[in-house]
Amino acid sequence: MKSSIRNTIYRSEIGYILISERSETIINIVVNEKLSSFDNIVESETLIFDDLTDRKGVRDEKEDRFLENISGSATSLVVSQIKEYLNGERYSFDLPLHVDGTLFQHKVWSALERVGYGEVISYKDLSIMITGDAKSSRAVGGALNKNPFHIVVPCHRIVGVSGKLTGYKSGLSIKEKLLNLEKISSGKIIL
Repeated sequence: MKSSIRNTIYRSEIGYILISERSETIINIVVNEKLSSFDNIVESETLIFDDLTDRKGVRDEKEDRFLENISGSATSLVVSQIKEYLNGERYSFDLPLHVDGTLFQHKVWSALERVGYGEVISYKDLSIMITGDAKSSRAVGGALNKNPFHIVVPCHRIVGVSGKLTGYKSGLSIKEKLLNLEKISSGKIIL
């Protein structure tokens, strides 16, 4: 019998981040610009925290309650590490992830770990890295689209062969924000 899934939504400067946890492991991290994008997932018990209120660096009662509710959980690690990433203090993640997917998807997601913070490569180059064949770009793109761990498994660092931003499940504006955050000049990104 599967244990229940605990959903938490953390609103950050790049968008809403849905974190799903089961049995002390993270099973999903999805970013979206609109909270309504999660309507089919979000239940009444979902914790939602808005980190954009102007608190001038001072924690308030709402943040204290939120942090208390997730204290000691895998979700608290995600929130903490994503905050560090968004503040430019973290370049990789160390989280208890439960990764479901095909063998090919696992190969693609593992290859993303070789694309470092502040770097971009094309779908074609990633395809060659994984399969030795540039013609597998579509299959690689399909696997990237199934990535359950946005930001953490950095599919936002993959661009078109011309350097243009293409294909990102969370939307190109979020991809652009993440790349700008990592201070990358690629395609139409203007720093």
